[in-house]
Amino acid sequence: KYITFVDSDDWVTKDYVEVLYNTIEKYQYDVVSPDFYQYDDITQKFFKSRHPKNFYNVEISTTDIKQNLLCNENIHYARKIYKLQFLKEKNIWFKINKFEDTLFVWEIILRTNKFMFIDNKIYYYRINRKGSIMATKSSEFLFTAFCMKK
Repeated sequence: KYITFVDSDDWVTKDYVEVLYNTIEKYQYDVVSPDFYQYDDITQKFFKSRHPKNFYNVEISTTDIKQNLLCNENIHYARKIYKLQFLKEKNIWFKINKFEDTLFVWEIILRTNKFMFIDNKIYYYRINRKGSIMATKSSEFLFTAFCMKK
């Protein structure tokens, strides 16, 4: 009925699936996204990360909200729970091997009005991992191409 993803170098809390499942069931959204911590492999320190406050418990439906959301780097990861029926009906799936999360999530944002962020830090996202594509400057390409800095 639902699907979620965890990157192989990241980890989640014991109640990760339970929290996401309960939320998506309660609100009947297509997608629910938790907050997260970043873990820096180099410094071995944790950092609190969060989505902008205006994204929490808000129906993502207007063009302005969606464009603002698309230009926020913290949402471009598949670390969410998805209603499988929605993905199948909209024919949304990972279409490429690099930056696949970003394109997958952009397509979802553009095709649903039932997207919710929750203020639960239940995901641990590893940064500065040696060999990670996100550690390279090429990861900035997609953000620069769509979201020009003013």
